[in-house]
Amino acid sequence: MKSRKLSSQLIFAKSLSRAALLILVLAAIHTVPAGEWPRYIDVYRGSTPKLDGILSKGEYDDASLITGVGGWNEQFVSSGAAKHADLSVKCFIKHDGENLFFAFDITDDVLYGIETDRWAPDENPDHVHDLTKAGFPWFGDGVELLINASYTWPKESGKFNYGDARSWQVVCNHSKSLLGGIGKGGLIQGEQRDSPIAWENHEKWIRSGAMKAVTKVKPDKKGYIAEWMVSPQCLQVDKNKEIFWSPQMGIVKMGLNIGIQDLDYYDTAPQNWGRFHHESWWAGERDYRTEPRQWGTMYVHPDYKITTDFYVSVKGKDTYPGTKRKPFFSIKRAQQAVRELTAAGLKNNITVYIKDGTYNITEPLTFIESDGGNIRYTVTYKAYPGHSPLISGGRTISDWQRVKGNLWKTHIPEVKSGKWLFRDLFKDGRRMTIARYPNIDDSYLYIVDINEEKDTVVLPNPLPEGDYWDSEIVVLHLWAESIAKIRSLEKANLIAENPIGYIGHGALDAQVGRKLYLQNSIEFLDKPQEYFLDRKTGTLFYMAAKGENPNRCEFTAPIADKLIVIEGTKNNPVKNLIIEGISFEYTKWLLPEEGFNEGQSGHWGSEWGKIQSKGLPAAIELKYAEGVKFDGCRLAHTGAHGIGLKRGTRENMILGCDIYDIAGNGVMVGQRMKPCSNEIWFNVDWQDPSDAPYKNRISSNTIIKAAQVMHSCVGVFDAYADGTSITHNLIKDLPYIGISIGFNWGYAPTSQKNTFVSYNEICDNMQLMFDGAGIYTLGLQPGTVISNNFIHDVKNAHGLYTDEGSQLILFENNIVYGVGDCAYQHHHGYNNIFRNNIFADARVNYVRRLREDEKQSFWLDRNIFWITGGRVLNGSWTNGLYKFTDNIYWITRGTYPLQFVDMTHGWIGDWQNMGHDQNGMFANPLFKDPQNRDFTMPADSPAVKAGFKPIYLENAGPIK
Repeated sequence: MKSRKLSSQLIFAKSLSRAALLILVLAAIHTVPAGEWPRYIDVYRGSTPKLDGILSKGEYDDASLITGVGGWNEQFVSSGAAKHADLSVKCFIKHDGENLFFAFDITDDVLYGIETDRWAPDENPDHVHDLTKAGFPWFGDGVELLINASYTWPKESGKFNYGDARSWQVVCNHSKSLLGGIGKGGLIQGEQRDSPIAWENHEKWIRSGAMKAVTKVKPDKKGYIAEWMVSPQCLQVDKNKEIFWSPQMGIVKMGLNIGIQDLDYYDTAPQNWGRFHHESWWAGERDYRTEPRQWGTMYVHPDYKITTDFYVSVKGKDTYPGTKRKPFFSIKRAQQAVRELTAAGLKNNITVYIKDGTYNITEPLTFIESDGGNIRYTVTYKAYPGHSPLISGGRTISDWQRVKGNLWKTHIPEVKSGKWLFRDLFKDGRRMTIARYPNIDDSYLYIVDINEEKDTVVLPNPLPEGDYWDSEIVVLHLWAESIAKIRSLEKANLIAENPIGYIGHGALDAQVGRKLYLQNSIEFLDKPQEYFLDRKTGTLFYMAAKGENPNRCEFTAPIADKLIVIEGTKNNPVKNLIIEGISFEYTKWLLPEEGFNEGQSGHWGSEWGKIQSKGLPAAIELKYAEGVKFDGCRLAHTGAHGIGLKRGTRENMILGCDIYDIAGNGVMVGQRMKPCSNEIWFNVDWQDPSDAPYKNRISSNTIIKAAQVMHSCVGVFDAYADGTSITHNLIKDLPYIGISIGFNWGYAPTSQKNTFVSYNEICDNMQLMFDGAGIYTLGLQPGTVISNNFIHDVKNAHGLYTDEGSQLILFENNIVYGVGDCAYQHHHGYNNIFRNNIFADARVNYVRRLREDEKQSFWLDRNIFWITGGRVLNGSWTNGLYKFTDNIYWITRGTYPLQFVDMTHGWIGDWQNMGHDQNGMFANPLFKDPQNRDFTMPADSPAVKAGFKPIYLENAGPIK
């Protein structure tokens, strides 16, 4: 349906237009990610239905089902239809080995043109029912079907379809059609969009029978049925060759979107152009639901949905056959059964259902090529319906004895013998604190003096005599930290076992004035919920709260290093393995003998530029894996990283997962344990370019409290990867960066490109570290788009940050609100574009430029600066290699002048007199209630009149 945007109705905003201009300005290739997120559906072979407008009993039992419109996206959310009781749909999809079939069972309390008079939109009353190219042939109650069979996407944002068998948009109306005219439902050409051949192709298919549809109004006139057949003639799967869909191709991905239109009475929704009561879309956002990057994905499987099912239960036995009545006991036994089938060649899908219970492991479950599916079939491990199984790498700690007061202890023989060591302890699913000084809620110590070797520190105050064996010093640098064992601690003099810091990089080694705290000593155990593990005696001490009895709580310590390892080979990757609805908890990480000196994002070493640096493990790791999907899972309480996608990971999905209390990075795309070859640091590409992660998707996840131990880690990390899509995530409560894109500290071309970061909500980060942001970038990144993100409440740093050679990135339609330093900080890099963003309530600066770049640093075009204090600009602005156009500025507090760079006081006119922002303006954008994050603008807003595109962010964050 054509959109008619009414600015008075806009509350937050989304606009992905004008990216085509980026291509022209930057000469960069921008591969638009498909709309695989947040919607997808698997479609299988079934029986051939009869197209008669009647859903006969059992006719679609073998079809896949989409239900709506609750949870779908509304084009006209302010139409007065807040509830969906008056419209719902069941959409059945299948194929019969020859043709693709859709059936829509639509409940609609008022049918336009049957229960009401017909009316036309005010914009075109003369042509709305003419069924011609000049009119609006789709107008009325009906279904829009969009299919991109080739699954290739235009480089430019705003390009909608090819208008032929590769990609199209056709309409089925319940009471009119191209073949039957007014009064007979069926197919209409749909919209031409940007393809001049679309209508001709649509008409050709409809008249030839290559595409058919039959509609029938329900007897009670409270809805209608639409059955729709699409032949392979309309499904060209190759972008350049006339190759059409066939089941013999195996599993085929096609872009899919579905729209349901609902008109009630004429005065139901006067706010929108056609008075639509609903226009509900399965995928996409308002005004952009037909843009390809907003589509969902349809996986068309070649065969019937026949599965071989196995069952696992903590009440089962591994000697059982793995049936529903006699399930296996262990997941490993189920793996063995799956491998026996894959060895003989998969003939159908396999599903392993896992029932309620805790499945304890001491080593990771490892999946290799023979554990996965193939091009035709999948292997799935999933929670049994209604169940919540847990795979745990932890061990229960019990038998607590009171020492004195609130101090308790328990003895662990395996610790004393050296068979088991751990650093983390959890009580009732909550991470406890290693005994520390000062306590976690108190202020820090700081370095008064330090020797040249960086291993001897003078503290501000002497400590009392005591047993400080096995204790550690933790030093916070600007954006990283160091943990070192303490050799001796006498009064205020501390000697570490190793140099403190990443020696050789001044920002990363211990310096006078740096904050620190001490931990892991019985002498520091003085606050409730602190603990200390005495490795010599095997005694675990715990300081309880007043009145707390630890024996009434559940304590867990990790014993497994990892939980899941999915690892194929370069020539035989693990394929089409699905993990669904399962929880994973508890992994351990031990402090290395040389200590832990972070460089950034969990990468660490000892001597900068001399000794090869290292990475950290992840609880769940993928390597040489394709089409692996974690769907609706939960991961918590790790000792290092959460999920890591390593070399050779392609088109994998982390979808709808809850990721909580992660010691390191929440999700890593491009995880490495060491740099490639003999390189020292990680700013070097993959040795084999084909190993670069490709088109992996991180979407609709909740990532809360990552970086809880390694504090310079981040929510989502993406490095040396092509086409990663990071969308619709909630990332919050972090000590450092929300999303970090790129890892090359410089200008060299690498695999990093075409990253799509969109519709994420990032908040409450940068709580501890400095020199970071909500979204942070490094290096050359052609084709990267960062759009429609809502970044707010960033404590110690910035909203957006282009660091160390960031280049060729488009930042568009983001809202940055309530940041502790800059809305946007630029270190150095070239040709980045910031367009149509809202920068609001930055506490210190709105834009800071730290270096005089040799080329144009950035172009700020048509952004809104909603200024509550501080300077508009700060930093280095002498050489003029930057560009400002059409920006809108407004001060919210008092009448003090805007503070531009190099001017104690200066209004917009002073800035323009310097040759900048010639068409910019000082004007109130008339946000409705920005203090409460409502950036609604009325139609007469100066910003809207100046061409600012409203930003819709009601869909920022997870879509379940």
